[in-house]
Amino acid sequence: MRRPISSAAMARWCAAVACALPLVVSNVKQSVRAEEKIAKAPAEKVRAGKKGAEGARISEFEHLRALEEQITAVITRCAQSFVFLQGGSGFVISEDGYVLTNEHVVASFSTDGELVNSVNVYLRGGRKIKGDVVGHNPDGDLALIRLHEPPGVPALEFGNSDAVEIGQTVIALGDPFLVGSQEIFFQFDPIPDFEPSASVGIVSALHRYSKAYTDAIQVDAAVNPGNSGGPLLTLEGKVIGINGKIENPYGVGINHGIGYAIPSNQARRFVKPLREAKGDIVRHGTIHGVEMALRRGELPGLPVVSVVPGSYTDRLGIRAGDRFLEVAGYRVPTSNRYLGVLGAFPAGSVIPLRIARGSDLFEKAITLFVYGKSELGVKIAPAAKANTVKVAMVDDGKAAALAGIRTGDVIRRFADQPVHTTEDLKKLIGSRAPGEEVNVTVSRDGNPIELTLLLGRLAQ
Repeated sequence: MRRPISSAAMARWCAAVACALPLVVSNVKQSVRAEEKIAKAPAEKVRAGKKGAEGARISEFEHLRALEEQITAVITRCAQSFVFLQGGSGFVISEDGYVLTNEHVVASFSTDGELVNSVNVYLRGGRKIKGDVVGHNPDGDLALIRLHEPPGVPALEFGNSDAVEIGQTVIALGDPFLVGSQEIFFQFDPIPDFEPSASVGIVSALHRYSKAYTDAIQVDAAVNPGNSGGPLLTLEGKVIGINGKIENPYGVGINHGIGYAIPSNQARRFVKPLREAKGDIVRHGTIHGVEMALRRGELPGLPVVSVVPGSYTDRLGIRAGDRFLEVAGYRVPTSNRYLGVLGAFPAGSVIPLRIARGSDLFEKAITLFVYGKSELGVKIAPAAKANTVKVAMVDDGKAAALAGIRTGDVIRRFADQPVHTTEDLKKLIGSRAPGEEVNVTVSRDGNPIELTLLLGRLAQ
């Protein structure tokens, strides 16, 4: 049996409880507050995280907004220098009125396949200016137009296409499907606004090789028929390419995400000879007398397979087995890249070669000549006397002029062979390769003069 609790014990127990109760309550309250604090901590972290994410989103938005504003500003500024042409687009490269475009754009003006001499150019807003095509470069799809009056707009500045990187953001200006200028050609269409279209994308690849586009910049920015000849711009508004070709696996000239642009550095090399072409063609150059391997082997550099004896390359001392490490400062691991580099220079250019022969390294400066064509650079007067081939005109900067042949000279011997008729001279020139040195004997004021000339060299 349980013993009954005495009244004295009960009194002592009640007193103890009364003394301990405030401490228990206090401890319970502290425990509750601690638990609440612990419970609140993740929520505060979540709120802080949300606030941080929101801040990151705001920062990202501000960055995108700044990029958008930059793109808009570049398009607005560069559109002033854009021009509309019958077959596509172009842009002003000098404030005195030179316009760069594609050769196939100006060729669209021709109805008989002849070189085009004059075109109509329309500035932004529709102002019309007549222009002359002063130089054609069909091998590289470039043409230069000189306007009859200053356009009164700023010239676009060339950038450095060698510094372009894959993934870089670019802007293409153009007139796709001629939507900005249709009224020029079809009077029943709505009156156009003469505003260029803009598209934005990235550089997809570099050094693409596709026929005339031997060193092209590939972009995914939308380019369509009518964009040809328009500028490809950086986010700073500098021209790094001239849009000109669409690659489409189905043979349809509509954007498929692969557009090719001529690099600005290539275009820049051709501007001077195009200015001086007087409406004629500026050709590309190549290295004559050498056959190259298809690709590099185990050692660096593209191997030389063979050298034609007596050729210009042979006289420079280049030998079979040599390896071209660099051509004009560019590495050439394949024949396509080798031809692509050469295709970016006009004939007459002198470029450096960096060559390896075994363990030895050396450099050569080599002149590029027109592929498969020897040139003397003279016009012959109609024969006034038998056995007389008289020079009527000498072309500046070409082989005859550089050797010292003058108007009025009579050509007596060429490559140690007698010259009696114009046909004799043509056959002898045709039998020699560009870059060959030949001896020429001319008669000037009755006196014989011995000259040495380098066939095929063009003005630089």
